[in-house]
Amino acid sequence: MNRLRERTDLSIPARWRLAAAYKIAGQKEVAVELIQGHGKTVPQYNELSYTYGSNYRDEAMIVETLVLLNMKTDAAEMAKALADRLNNDEWMSTQTTAYCLLAVSKFMGAYKGESKLKFTFDIDGTKGSRNSALSMIRFEMNEKSDQVKVENTGDGVLYIRLISKGIPVAGEEKNEASNITLSVKYLDMNNKTLNVANMKQGTDFIAEITVTNSGIRGDLKELALVHIVPSGWEIHNSRMDEFASDKSSFFTYQDIRDDRIYTYFDLSSGKSKTFRVQMNSSYLGKFYMPGISVEAMYDNTIYGRVKGQWIEVIQ
Repeated sequence: MNRLRERTDLSIPARWRLAAAYKIAGQKEVAVELIQGHGKTVPQYNELSYTYGSNYRDEAMIVETLVLLNMKTDAAEMAKALADRLNNDEWMSTQTTAYCLLAVSKFMGAYKGESKLKFTFDIDGTKGSRNSALSMIRFEMNEKSDQVKVENTGDGVLYIRLISKGIPVAGEEKNEASNITLSVKYLDMNNKTLNVANMKQGTDFIAEITVTNSGIRGDLKELALVHIVPSGWEIHNSRMDEFASDKSSFFTYQDIRDDRIYTYFDLSSGKSKTFRVQMNSSYLGKFYMPGISVEAMYDNTIYGRVKGQWIEVIQ
């Protein structure tokens, strides 16, 4: 710690983290000296691998240090900003989310305000009120609810979140691409293009998926390719049969299950990778094939999706 303290090139996050360590070690004066005259704003960045860091994650660590040093005013300002980021529609990785929640919880634990939730509500004309010591109260609304009013009657700050979720209607997904592209084609065992909308039962064929890094974001790390197959098809596990998978690109890890394949890999700037898997049209009937997608596990601005389609296995 003393060796680090002597360095003049410490980054903002490293300086504040070191100050926290000195405070925990009982040397508050040294901690205050370390941060004196240095900023609290971390330049924007988002790391896809290694530490999985981001500027929000690092600012959450700074809030933790401010709480340790009992710098309430500065801590309150940054904790409020973190709470706003958690509460909006902005995507955060698990690493960033965890540190932001930790920082806000430590701030709330150190500077306790109103301990009860006091508010009135009006949901589609149904009115009521709550006066509770619980830290969170949840209401479920039906899909037709279109008017919600909440009034805070307590002394503390009341945070409201509206969460909706659902499953896209079959066939209404969209082909999308952001910083990465995804293409899918199906081939017969002679590598000729095959139409999978109608296939005879017992047909062996190959799904060939190509992922291309446009290079806009540089080298991409920790990509996940999700390939879910329709119920009428079976996957040939290349690790258990004689299918030659030598035409597939290198991947870090692949998880082959009964109805889906998860493939994890990195992709250099301007490069492409192709993954091939043998399948068989096994069961008669009409089935829906979900869309295939690839995305960076720690950055939701990097993704590619191919919409699904109906397929039929005939005699």
